[in-house]
Amino acid sequence: MKRFEFSMDRVLKVKSQLKRIAEAEEARAEQVFIAARTVVDGVKVQQVRVAEALSGKLGQGVSPCQWVNVFELSENLSRQLAAAEQAASAAEAKWKIAQEERKTVAGEVEALTSLRQQKWDAWKREREAKTQEQLDEISLRRWMAAQEDRNEAARNEAA
Repeated sequence: MKRFEFSMDRVLKVKSQLKRIAEAEEARAEQVFIAARTVVDGVKVQQVRVAEALSGKLGQGVSPCQWVNVFELSENLSRQLAAAEQAASAAEAKWKIAQEERKTVAGEVEALTSLRQQKWDAWKREREAKTQEQLDEISLRRWMAAQEDRNEAARNEAA
């Protein structure tokens, strides 16, 4: 009997490679998102520190120069926060797209793997059936030969 062949083995190999690439892309996109969220969190921490520094000076006189510096710092942090949140949002969207692409390719690989297993099982059952058929044929021939030997022995005794 011929050896097992799955006609879509090449497709399965290519899809498996694409799955590994998609997994790597998803991991990279996740790292970019985590880094962007870290920047957002860092800017928020800076804003809290500025607010705490100002709240400590409530009721005290603040020079106009200090006020302008704190105001400019607050404005700068607000712009940085907006930019960081926008970058984090874009990174999260790319990560979600990468997740969907990985899921799609993983589904295709799973379907092809399942189909390959079904084909393998069918081939194996067919091979086992043919082997059993050959064994039955051999057993039948041996039985018939034994019958002929007994019949001939019986004829020889009768003669």
